[in-house]
Amino acid sequence: MQEGDTDPRTGFIIGEMVVKHTGEYNPPGIYRGSILTCAGKVRVIVEHDYGMLHIYAPEQIKSK
Repeated sequence: MQEGDTDPRTGFIIGEMVVKHTGEYNPPGIYRGSILTCAGKVRVIVEHDYGMLHIYAPEQIKSK
């Protein structure tokens, strides 16, 4: 997938601004894609400041 494509696993658009909305740590970031864990669970990749990548469960982020 590339920038602007919709991720079929999550419905988020690659490159869209998102925010982690659960817990006390709520940084904005850029949606970069999704992966599957060995257990088959979907996880999303969000790029924060300085290129730092975080992995979250899809329900932890929302479009900004």
